[in-house]
Amino acid sequence: MKYNPLVLFTILATVFLTIAGCKEEVPQSYTEAELIEIMGKQQDAWNNADIEGFMAWYENSENIRFISSQGLMHGHQSLKERYQSAYPDAKSMGKLVFDVKEIIPIGTDHAYIIGAWSLRRESDNPGGYFTLLFHKTQEGWRIISDHTS
Repeated sequence: MKYNPLVLFTILATVFLTIAGCKEEVPQSYTEAELIEIMGKQQDAWNNADIEGFMAWYENSENIRFISSQGLMHGHQSLKERYQSAYPDAKSMGKLVFDVKEIIPIGTDHAYIIGAWSLRRESDNPGGYFTLLFHKTQEGWRIISDHTS
């Protein structure tokens, strides 16, 4: 059987373009505005020297992860104690500003947020970047992994 190269090319090109044009849309059960609102509430809690309120957006579980220049930490309670030790008062907490750069949906109940953070304090103005993995739980959206540098 002899194949016509032009016909074969046309068939292969059609198949390739059809497959390339098919994008699977990931359904979302939230809007970016919801997650930005949560980030705003977390920022407000920090700026009111309310570590409990700030931590309310982390899943209350020993399974959460926090990664920083000091290493990997597991668990809600450990993270809360770290914040309380490192930021014992409003002066040390300063004023936090989040700048959300990207929100990437991962299915219907997870989202990945990339952003920058900065603290304004009398003595210095540290800052860096973060990546947060949010999971929609029965209580609402909660952070289950935080990588802050």
